Amino acid sequence: MRKATLKIGIVSAIFPPEPVVSAATSQDVAQCLRDRGHEVRVLTSFPNRPAGVLYRGYSRRPWLREKMNGIDVLHTWHLLSKKSTFFSRAAENLTFGVSSSLALALHDFDVVYVNTWPLFSQFLTTLAAAGRGIPLVVSVQDLYPESLALKGLIGARSWLARLMYRFDEFVVGRARFVIAVSEGMREYLISSRRLIPEKVINIPNWQDDGLFPAGLPRDGAFRKRHGIDRDKFVCMFAGSVTMSAGMELYLNTAALLRCRPEILLVIAGDGSRRKWMEQQISARRLHNIMVVYPLLPKDVSETQAAADVMMLSLTGNTAQNAAPSKLIAYLLSERPVVACVSKESTPARIISEAGAGFVVEPDRPEMLARAIVECAANKDKLGEMGRVGRRYAMERFSRSVLLPRLCDLIEKAGGSSAFHGEKTNVQKIA
Repeated sequence: MRKATLKIGIVSAIFPPEPVVSAATSQDVAQCLRDRGHEVRVLTSFPNRPAGVLYRGYSRRPWLREKMNGIDVLHTWHLLSKKSTFFSRAAENLTFGVSSSLALALHDFDVVYVNTWPLFSQFLTTLAAAGRGIPLVVSVQDLYPESLALKGLIGARSWLARLMYRFDEFVVGRARFVIAVSEGMREYLISSRRLIPEKVINIPNWQDDGLFPAGLPRDGAFRKRHGIDRDKFVCMFAGSVTMSAGMELYLNTAALLRCRPEILLVIAGDGSRRKWMEQQISARRLHNIMVVYPLLPKDVSETQAAADVMMLSLTGNTAQNAAPSKLIAYLLSERPVVACVSKESTPARIISEAGAGFVVEPDRPEMLARAIVECAANKDKLGEMGRVGRRYAMERFSRSVLLPRLCDLIEKAGGSSAFHGEKTNVQKIA
């Protein structure tokens, strides 16, 4: 027998129609909980990603309430970040944190799922919830201040790093459950934030496996639309074209592969570094790399099917504890992956366990170029790599497996497990 209906809030920094994986995740959670009979309201920003420009049909105002696929959505005011700089992103983060936490304080939720930006937005949301005695389930996608320190944006021992650490410690300490996207992140949070193991749950990011049909042809509509010959060996990056995605690596790799005209690098997506990429390609006269945008969610599977191999790169050590959503999408597309990440990182472990590709050192274009040439010389082995990678992803990272487990946790935090007497076993997912 199902318990009483809960009033559930979802604080999500981004939400559809923004074509970002985290937005789709929040929408999946909202729809799942609504389908279970709960009252769900989403507090989110005004849609503006990836360009940082307000979408057509929306205007600057303190708030806007609308229904999206039957879900009650409240947009709250914030600054826009047209440039991917530390201060621009921080201002957007802080202003959304203020407006969404004020809105949260005016609602009588039984539980709130938090899928928003660290640290300011998370911190302010936690303060507002604490003031109302509302339990939280907090999703941790990256580690702050550690991530900023690894990128060289702040000193690891600076006063700012110490302040950010205290903010983060407050957030995860107050949460009823903390969702870590990898087992490595879970273990790190337990030790570094002094958390009891039972409250930190490993639930990886998922992809909607229904959006990635098996067996799509490589010489389909995408190649025809963009004039890519079926004999071209296509190495593709698909996702947000940002600084953290390592765009300069692909430019330098293309420069090293000038003498291999049969190889084409494709950057599929948009973001803060897209125009810079186009300018660099033109200035350096690189004819073996192209940028294709926008990449809409409905086109991802068809686009990635056109590749022979997919490329993944996260700058420096930022990939250490996370399983990027784009990696899961790559695997579901039945394409092998060449990843430029630390060999001790979670993406490297996933690729190795799945037998679905190759791992080379990060920020080393000569190593990426060498791996691409090796793949091109061994095309007969790539198909099986793609197939085993898809099977691995379906078993561990599909929406049908992971979404119900997260919704069970949210119900449990709100005092309503799915059934009387049922104990939810979600301590370790992968």
